[in-house]
Amino acid sequence: MIQAAYVSPWLFVPVLYFAQGLPGMMVQGMTSPMLNDLGVENKDLAAFTALISWPWVLKMLWGPVVDLQGTKRSWIIGTQIAILFSIVASAFAMLTPGYLWLTLVSFFILAFLSATHDIAADGFYLLGVRPKDQSFFIGIRSACFRLATIFTTGYLVSLAGQSRGQGMSGQAAWAVAIGAGAVAYGVCLLWDTFNLPKPAEDVPVNPFKPSDLPLRFGQVVLTLAGIILAWRLLYWTLGPLISPMFGYVFPNPIEKFGTPLFLEKTSQYSVLSMPIQIVISIAIIVAGALCFKTLVEKVGLREPAKVFFSQEKIFWVLGFILFFRFGEVMIGTLTAPFLRDPVEKGGLSISLEQVGAISGTVGVVALTFGGILGGVVISKFGIKKCLWPMVLALNIPNLLYLWAAQSKPVIGPSMNEVWNSPVAGLIAFDQFGYGFGFSAYMVYLLFLVQGKPMSTSLYAIATGLMLLGANVSRLTSGLAFDFVKGRVPDATQHYFWFFAIVCLCTIPGMITLLFIPMKGEDIKEAPIDID
Repeated sequence: MIQAAYVSPWLFVPVLYFAQGLPGMMVQGMTSPMLNDLGVENKDLAAFTALISWPWVLKMLWGPVVDLQGTKRSWIIGTQIAILFSIVASAFAMLTPGYLWLTLVSFFILAFLSATHDIAADGFYLLGVRPKDQSFFIGIRSACFRLATIFTTGYLVSLAGQSRGQGMSGQAAWAVAIGAGAVAYGVCLLWDTFNLPKPAEDVPVNPFKPSDLPLRFGQVVLTLAGIILAWRLLYWTLGPLISPMFGYVFPNPIEKFGTPLFLEKTSQYSVLSMPIQIVISIAIIVAGALCFKTLVEKVGLREPAKVFFSQEKIFWVLGFILFFRFGEVMIGTLTAPFLRDPVEKGGLSISLEQVGAISGTVGVVALTFGGILGGVVISKFGIKKCLWPMVLALNIPNLLYLWAAQSKPVIGPSMNEVWNSPVAGLIAFDQFGYGFGFSAYMVYLLFLVQGKPMSTSLYAIATGLMLLGANVSRLTSGLAFDFVKGRVPDATQHYFWFFAIVCLCTIPGMITLLFIPMKGEDIKEAPIDID
């Protein structure tokens, strides 16, 4: 039944975007402290975090299914039901003997469902909120997304820490935290089921075909499998040459992941002869390439891609997109391990509960304030004048991590000592700088596509490359830390030298600012909300 009356966005926007943020931050924000607490090495932690974040990079490939089939409202409710089951499954997976892989798999599925929910929610927003109200509620939805971040990386992480303090095992404590997230998400699902409006414009372009989504997802999985096996095949053929030269930048996947498709060495597939494994790998690589070609044609990215990659100074533009926040993402990946690891391993030996309080509360409040101020400053002065000050605001806080890794400030056990500690100030300053500087990044991506045909598709390409750069940065953080461990015998200095490498990794992004095109009309507006 089509709803005729306009429903106030206050009734549904806050809960809808809290529900968008919660599963996303469980995967991207809570995974790092969880894996660190469960004893996963930093190199593996970074690799796992990057791997399960890929659905957000690739969501444009199955976006048309959501856009053209079924109503946005039905997609929201349907994905929220599936997300709730996935969170519950993650909690139960944490209690099993093979908890690590089962939890990561369930988190990957959660990421796919969350990315699909993002597509539907953002499309619904344009239909359910009047154009004159959309700019105002951009700020409301962003604030509610940040509130979900505080709840997830603050409250849930602290809850796991409190459960640990009461004698629970790591697995049980994190199962409790994930279960609490499921309860909160269930409340959101109930609210949205009864309060999401039914805009007259929310009608399907094509009849819903349940087979299309698993087909599209299967094509994405085959594409990823092709990339992974191409990487492995490179080592099978050129391993002796590649390993000495690029071993820390492109780690040997045979040593890292064992047999093809991440199976154990005792599996039937692993005992096949090398020629047969190579033939199977080549077949999957070819299938993945064909799937990628089909996906690109289905989505209609061919023409926008030609426009995007033929623009002026594209080499420097790509360098800017990929490296602008490279160092900040590296630090964000290993911040929780740095805070948690004992002093003899170079960390600050802060409790899990305190990490939740610092990162999930102080950090997110500072991040939100920095983002708001960044939008205000850009709206007044324009992106051309703000780019250099904002990139410096993004990267200068990295130097404070060098200081913290060297001086190792002590934090007492009470929460008052946490709030007044220099570490809380460090996290606040870092996250404020990130929020402030990230505003310039997002507005420059708008600057690149303004006035061009197919600007929405061009912007999708730009943000996809942005997320690709973030994933590469997460992988690099683990490899860089492993590099330091292999060359610095004093474990107390591992994080110091890691942060030194991070500071060096910020330089390429800043160099690109000298060469990227800055012609055309300046943009003086707050960035589009991309969480």
